[in-house]
Amino acid sequence: MLLATHIKDMNSGELFSIMTPIFFLIPIVVVIIAMLMSVKYFQACAVKRMLNYMEQGGLTEESKRDYLKKYLTHATNSDLRKGLRQCPVCAMKYALKTQKTNSRGDVVEEWNYNGCTHCNTKVYEENETNGKAYLAVKRTPTTSVKETEWQETFKKLTHYISYYRPYIDKTPDSSDGDNITINITIR
Repeated sequence: MLLATHIKDMNSGELFSIMTPIFFLIPIVVVIIAMLMSVKYFQACAVKRMLNYMEQGGLTEESKRDYLKKYLTHATNSDLRKGLRQCPVCAMKYALKTQKTNSRGDVVEEWNYNGCTHCNTKVYEENETNGKAYLAVKRTPTTSVKETEWQETFKKLTHYISYYRPYIDKTPDSSDGDNITINITIR
């Protein structure tokens, strides 16, 4: 009540001087919101960027293979700390661990081996041949509204994977020999 009587007694210049700090915060808040929205939009357009890059001409087959490998295995450090992974088909993030209840009713964390929980896409490594683990994707259809879009993206992605054959090099490094050097100093 006391504040209301003081505000009633103030003129417009005094009221404006009280509100001035808030007016300085408005542009900062707007810029922060715009940055967050642009980051979310950039993440949501990951599939379109991948398809544009793969359809682009004038690039070497090796560069497209490397890009496809990085796209399929991409995970940022912050996402891994949070236990998330981005799906290559729908570009949504899904949890690497799931919580389930065991037979005694306890909540247990288990690894998510089924892949994306939104579009049912799973990135996996095929059997290793000649020190190369080739990457592949598989998915099961969903009842989502975006199913036709996801099927089209999956079809294009599997075509690129079958043509470029992205792989993870699993050959042992020559510096990782079985020799161990131990230096003992007796004083």
